Amino acid sequence: MSEPDGVVPIVMPKWGLSMKEGLIMEWFVSEGDTVAVGDELAEVETDKINGEVEATSAGVIRRIVAEPGTKYRVQALLAVLVDPSVEDAVIDEFIATFPEPPEEVEGEEAESAYDTVTVEGLQLRYSQVGEGSPVLLLHGFGGDLDNWLFNIGALAEHASVVAVDLPGHGESSLTVPDPSAEGLARFMWRVLDELGVDDVTLVGHSMGGAIASAMAVEQPDRARSLALIASAGLGSEINQDYIDGFVAARSKREMKDVA
Repeated sequence: MSEPDGVVPIVMPKWGLSMKEGLIMEWFVSEGDTVAVGDELAEVETDKINGEVEATSAGVIRRIVAEPGTKYRVQALLAVLVDPSVEDAVIDEFIATFPEPPEEVEGEEAESAYDTVTVEGLQLRYSQVGEGSPVLLLHGFGGDLDNWLFNIGALAEHASVVAVDLPGHGESSLTVPDPSAEGLARFMWRVLDELGVDDVTLVGHSMGGAIASAMAVEQPDRARSLALIASAGLGSEINQDYIDGFVAARSKREMKDVA
């Protein structure tokens, strides 16, 4: 569908390979507000994360279509941003004729996005996409592979990306074979062996950084390079208040207060 001049649809974004819908938590703007590129318009909750829908163009919010507390499929119309000169009749017709999001076979995309591998009797969920030099993404404490959902697609345009739910996290087995960074490093090399991945670029966030570092020490000939993001293991300091709050949180909203 082509938009009339000066009309920009604000639609439900697609965050990650398996996202199908999002829940509108609240609007940060009202009809008649002027916004700039990058302004946060609304908070959306998915089964993985809470995120903000941002304005991709400057203009005036002339219609808010999506109601807070309601779920909308990816690509559903949420609001209409326009140049101030656009008439109401043009906006009304645009909303009335905006196409419904396409229906997908339930679970089809999720099944193609994720797989499982069994190593040393433990089952791990993982995603492997793209072609080229392998990159391994290791999330932090309390996370899962979907922490990388904004990164996987972009990296997969240039590399073969492997992201895993570490043992005890996400949808992987709850058992942790050896909770030390060194033990998990050895385990992750076994996972890569099972997936047929030899040398790899290691990328780790927080606890995943400590594991990635230990992997590089364990088998330096297979570690092409190492990228650490707010890595653990580089000193003795631990933010215990964050850890305690993380463990105690019972909802995504409580987690936002901890972060």
